[in-house]
Amino acid sequence: MKRVRSLCWVAVLALVCGSAAQAVPSKYVKEQAVKAVAKVLAGGADAMERYGQLKADGKLDELKDGEPRSLALARRLRNTWDDGFDAYCEALAEGWTADDADMTKMREALDSAREKFEACGMWVAVRLGEPIIPGNYRNRLEVIRDLVAGAAAKLQAKMVDEATEDFDSADKRMKGIATEAENAADNGDKTVISPKHPAIKRTLDEIARLKGTGAGVLADTAKLREAVDADIKALLATYAKMDEVFRTAEGATSISGNYEDRKADYDKALAVFKTWFAEQRPALAKQLKEFTDKYGATEQAVETKLAELMGHRIDTTPSPGYAFARLTEGLAKTSENAKEVAAKLYQDATGTLDGIDKYSEDIRLSVFDREKAKIEAALTFDPDNADIKARLDKAVADRAACAAKIEAAIDARTWPGNTKNFAGPGTVEALAASCLAYLRGEAKEGDEVLSVRVTGNWEGGEKDALGRLINYQLPILVAYRLKVDKDAGKDLAKVFELSMITLDLKKAPPWKYSATLGNWRMRYSKMPK
Repeated sequence: MKRVRSLCWVAVLALVCGSAAQAVPSKYVKEQAVKAVAKVLAGGADAMERYGQLKADGKLDELKDGEPRSLALARRLRNTWDDGFDAYCEALAEGWTADDADMTKMREALDSAREKFEACGMWVAVRLGEPIIPGNYRNRLEVIRDLVAGAAAKLQAKMVDEATEDFDSADKRMKGIATEAENAADNGDKTVISPKHPAIKRTLDEIARLKGTGAGVLADTAKLREAVDADIKALLATYAKMDEVFRTAEGATSISGNYEDRKADYDKALAVFKTWFAEQRPALAKQLKEFTDKYGATEQAVETKLAELMGHRIDTTPSPGYAFARLTEGLAKTSENAKEVAAKLYQDATGTLDGIDKYSEDIRLSVFDREKAKIEAALTFDPDNADIKARLDKAVADRAACAAKIEAAIDARTWPGNTKNFAGPGTVEALAASCLAYLRGEAKEGDEVLSVRVTGNWEGGEKDALGRLINYQLPILVAYRLKVDKDAGKDLAKVFELSMITLDLKKAPPWKYSATLGNWRMRYSKMPK
């Protein structure tokens, strides 16, 4: 910081108060002043040479300890120039007049040195021939100017917020000096700088010039920050929208139990994933790619870059870095969640279809349709899965083949006779008639019980808690003409494999109930009339 020079104040007193001037000025003081002024240029030679080196290396604006290196050299040159200026002021205070030949030469030498030093970055608030600046106001003006010069260099280094703070501080200090000057002028206080002193305007002009050097950076920064702010808002909006999608996707992997029982849950997840694959995934991938290219690929990198660009940490909930990381994670994880659900549905469906022959032909095609729906759902969850696509095609072909096989089997079947090796008791004809009567009594309205055949001998039935047999069972076939087939005009009869359970521990009616063991179909037209 520049020191306050008491000699300048002495000169003020000498000029303002004529009684303080000596009648005979001291030649010694003037001689010392001449010597001091003569040393100014030589004293600044090292600093000017260093300035030239830094300029050639492109390092004048390089920041060191928070300010450009050129500013430290400028202060050195100012202090050197001030040594001559102080000596000149002391000679004036001693009584030597400005029109004295030696004083004129000194003034010319100081002006010449100032111009050379200014070419190397020096700036001073004073000019020879102007009213002396009272007190420490010159020092305050030059400190403020240096603050602005440092801020201008910070702007070029993209340290926009620090530079702006320094600009604001300088403006407040200048306003303070202006207020002091105006108040002092109103009160006639000569110890305070005059509001009309050229040094004030010179300082304000210099501040305006220095600020102007960074106007482009400020404009670019404002524009950049508007764009960054828009990117942040867009990212947070996407996070808010996708959070529920991610939760649903995660929850879909936990759906368990029978597909039909949980179909509503699967359908909800399917709707989410359809939108995800068709719209949200490509849009999110594009947004995150663009965001990554601008701000980094990790949560910490994003936070650091945004703080650097915006000049401060972004205070949002969640933070942009957190939102970016969760969206990036969700982009990968949601697709994996979908594949996980797809794999579960696919494995469940293929396991059933691989064992389709164990299902009765009566429900075999409906099982095909049910499992095909699972594979279609799996393909929605994992649309690029070649295995699922191939299995879906196979399921369609297999169903067609199964339907043809079933129809051929139905065509080939005939209604059998009663067993020929019945051991009794009873006759197969009488027992078949008894079963027919019982089953007709239990038939649903519209269903017609056509015929009964005894297919085997009596067998043991149920047992009590002590393991003792309590009844018997008789294996039979019964053919129905179902109302649904009749109404549809289908040439079908449905045959059930039953066990007729006796009411008592006798191999004879009455019947307690019937138990179904299996069923199949044949052509109604082939039934005996």
